[in-house]
Amino acid sequence: MTGTRQAHGRYGIRARFLVPMVLLMTGLSFSLSWLAQRQEERILSAELTRKEELLQEKMREKARELTVNLVLVMERAAAQIDFTYIQSVVEQAAREIADLSHLEVVNPAGKVIFSSRKMADAEIDTRDCEPGKVTIRERMIDGQRVLESIRGIDSGKGTVWGWVILGLTDASLRREMEASRLETHSNVHRGRMLIWLVGAGFAMLGIVLVIWLVKRITAPLVELTSAIGAFREDVAGLTIPVFPDRDEIGTLSQAFALMVERIRAHFTAMSDLNASLERIVEERTRSLQERGDDLEQAHHLIMESLSYAQHIQRSILPVAEAPSPEKGDGFVMWHPRDIVGGDFYWIERAEQGTFLALVDCTGHGVPGALASMTTYCILRRVLTPERYHDPGLVLAELNREVKALFAQGDRDEGMDAACCFISADQRRLIFAGAHADLYLTGSNGNRMLQGERFSIGYRRLPSELRFTNHDVIIDATTVCYLFSDGLYHQLGGKDQLPFGRRRLESLLDQCMHLPIREQRDLLETTLGEYRGTMGQNDDITCLALRLIPRQ
Repeated sequence: MTGTRQAHGRYGIRARFLVPMVLLMTGLSFSLSWLAQRQEERILSAELTRKEELLQEKMREKARELTVNLVLVMERAAAQIDFTYIQSVVEQAAREIADLSHLEVVNPAGKVIFSSRKMADAEIDTRDCEPGKVTIRERMIDGQRVLESIRGIDSGKGTVWGWVILGLTDASLRREMEASRLETHSNVHRGRMLIWLVGAGFAMLGIVLVIWLVKRITAPLVELTSAIGAFREDVAGLTIPVFPDRDEIGTLSQAFALMVERIRAHFTAMSDLNASLERIVEERTRSLQERGDDLEQAHHLIMESLSYAQHIQRSILPVAEAPSPEKGDGFVMWHPRDIVGGDFYWIERAEQGTFLALVDCTGHGVPGALASMTTYCILRRVLTPERYHDPGLVLAELNREVKALFAQGDRDEGMDAACCFISADQRRLIFAGAHADLYLTGSNGNRMLQGERFSIGYRRLPSELRFTNHDVIIDATTVCYLFSDGLYHQLGGKDQLPFGRRRLESLLDQCMHLPIREQRDLLETTLGEYRGTMGQNDDITCLALRLIPRQ
């Protein structure tokens, strides 16, 4: 069993850290590579579109320039009434102009006079063309897109003698565009290969970095995890490794070593006490037997000694002066599930007021007690007089300190906590909670101040948390109640369901007008009757305090 836990501690945390980080680095690298590839393709596609537009504009300029030159030549020939020369110009242009689809000269009525192709009695519509300007239009001829350039031939008398119609095919344009597309596709392919190679390189670099970090960080954690596993079986001979050259890990190891030493001292003291009590019981029993006293007196003395031992065992829980039902200012219920537990409460009275806290650490029994003792030491350091008036800040500092100790281990440790400051002089109460609530009863009825819906100390939570302070007005009838969640979760009743918040709120409605002593008795009785023969699920703690003493 121990070997299984050690193997899990050695490889579990590394696998849990290494696999997600490797996947993250690989996914991030290839995602960035894919985005870079897509961006490069969009840029090249845009360049190809711009090039196509430039080639089309170039083709239009070519058609416009050729048309203007032909018109000038034909205007001179028309002025000399040399129509044979116009026909020769048309034929020569048909031979020399590249990508020429057709070249016609038509009269003002649109009838073809001269043509580079056979056009029997064809008529061409020139109504939308202006005589002094070049008109550009596109047509489909024999399934081929043709760009036509049209301009009028001036007769020299301010009238149009005819129209020159020059048609160019887009064969050259298509050839140039096809060459551009091939070049673009080649560039895209080369860029894609380069980008993916760079992405793969960054992914490999990230994986190597992650492996190095995992080895650097988890090596001391593995040693601490093994020591913690051994702590459950052997406290007396346990040696905790300390890493003074590492900041957070060194702090954790030193704190854990100090905690183990204190627990070892407590266990030694308890062992000595138990041995002493056993000797006392043996001596008293022997004395009773020798005197021949009755069994009832012997039983009474033995139980008295055992009760005193239990009292000493309970007294190691660090608390300030607690409220007393006899004085009418409140009561405390502290019922660990396994003699010791993970719940503890704090009451500190000062000149400016009273500071209350109730903390429910993860687990119960010995692990819960160790967590609660460590948390108590942290709270004692965090809670300074200047922070009494800011319970939210106390919880935030407690979260940061607890995470520094517990959140880096193999187990996820955390706690629920409630803190409040009461100023009797100012008749104010300031409350903040981490997955814990505060109940108030008084002349104005019952109400609940809800804490944040998250706990503190867990690894999934950030180190910097903010907690809301609830500031309320109180009076001499106000009583506040703090509960650990063991009371809500206690199973019982005929259906073996949890006690729940609604049943607790109904119980507070019943006992709000009763004296403090009777309130405690009613709460204890109701919880005991509800539990019946069921065992206790969790540690149960209740802290009740009358906020302003009655005159």
